[in-house]
Amino acid sequence: QQAVEATSKCVEILEQMVEKGVKPNVQTYNTVIKSLTSTKDVETAWSIYQQMRADKDVKPTIQT
Repeated sequence: QQAVEATSKCVEILEQMVEKGVKPNVQTYNTVIKSLTSTKDVETAWSIYQQMRADKDVKPTIQT
């Protein structure tokens, strides 16, 4: 349960960053994706990955 709550918080912080104009970097995206996959939320992880791919300033790495 704690892992799910922490993952929700990660996604919430990412959304707040974007809303406030703070550009997430590859480490930010990778952290959120890793958190989501660790709780088996693959659908949301894929959505975040697609968001990352759409960001022209960020390129997925081997860790992604």
